Amino acid sequence: MSAEAASSASPSAGFAVAPAASPTDLQKAFWQQSLQEHQSSLLQCMLLHDDEAEADAMNRGEIEEIFGLCQIQKEWTVVEWAAGMGRLTPLLAAQCRFVYASDFVQSFCDTNARRCAEAKISNVQVDCLDAADYAPTAEGQPPHRSDFFDLVFVNWLLLYLDDAHAEKFLRAARDSLRRRITPPADAAAAAAAPASHNGSGSGLLFLHESCWERSDESARFAALPAAEQERLLATPWEKTEDCQTYYRTSVWYEALFERLGLEVVKAHELSVYKHFGEEEEGAAMSEGNAEPEKEDAANGADDFYNKQMTWLLRLKPEALPQP
Repeated sequence: MSAEAASSASPSAGFAVAPAASPTDLQKAFWQQSLQEHQSSLLQCMLLHDDEAEADAMNRGEIEEIFGLCQIQKEWTVVEWAAGMGRLTPLLAAQCRFVYASDFVQSFCDTNARRCAEAKISNVQVDCLDAADYAPTAEGQPPHRSDFFDLVFVNWLLLYLDDAHAEKFLRAARDSLRRRITPPADAAAAAAAPASHNGSGSGLLFLHESCWERSDESARFAALPAAEQERLLATPWEKTEDCQTYYRTSVWYEALFERLGLEVVKAHELSVYKHFGEEEEGAAMSEGNAEPEKEDAANGADDFYNKQMTWLLRLKPEALPQP
């Protein structure tokens, strides 16, 4: 683990130092390289997967699970962060009033805008924005407007930001949520909408991140002394071979949500990636090529696995204006 990761502060304790310079140069180089390697396939580039058929199956499975979780309404205004080349942007646009899509790689934004134009999708605006620098204000124009969005859609982003920038972005994303969600326009739609969508709460924040989890993470964590819980919360797992990537536990994220005044409406592990992960592990075992399990340096041999977690979040009731 790098010195930077080791010195990361706990979500429950605040940060000891201010965010460093915008952590994007290495990631930009990484994604540009992925684009060069997979330039014939949007799915392979965006999902970092060399097999086109499997990338397609992952994409279809992810879409079904994610959009089932969000249950987007036609009246909503949505902001999509880390939109890439628009793998999900047209699908969002088909379900809502307007989408502000953004990415920090200009060529990805150009591709997304071109694809939407070719498909004659007119309710999308594409901007090249760095999430690490995001700071909405009451006077800003969307997507830089606070108290504006019915849904903030974040599909794989915080794992590319260090702890300080991850908190900074999530705080800004929280501030961009409407304090009161836009309710369905007609009675029938209102009756069919989930309780979390009916105007009684704030806008919603969808978050999908890759997490390193112990197989019995929740039970193990709850049984630990408070000091050990703090130590684990302060230590994200980090992968550095290609680009700086922070694999944190779901416990780490949920502690951050709590401190920022966000409540979990739904939490869901994406089964499509779990299915493919189990297939790959089984194939490796049958060929005798299984990698050694990741170990916790302090606790000896603990099994970890890559868990694709999604959350639907909103502001806690006490943070909302009273009727």
